[in-house]
Amino acid sequence: RQPFNAVLTKGDLLPPLQLAQSYVAVHEAVSAHASYAGGDIPMCSAKNGAGVHELWTRMHAGLELTSHSNTGARASTR
Repeated sequence: RQPFNAVLTKGDLLPPLQLAQSYVAVHEAVSAHASYAGGDIPMCSAKNGAGVHELWTRMHAGLELTSHSNTGARASTR
């Protein structure tokens, strides 16, 4: 199984307390899966832009890591 991460979207639709409670509930649920990559869960809202830049930054960093690990794997099989 491939490792996965989670993202909470629509962060603008809940009041802060409910958003925090949702974060805890989702984090507990995904942490129960062996293939969960771990770490915190970014929250974002496309409507007001909150967290979107951070999410894109994380996704870009993940692609760089994947790209570097794939390059290394190909180089070692030659």
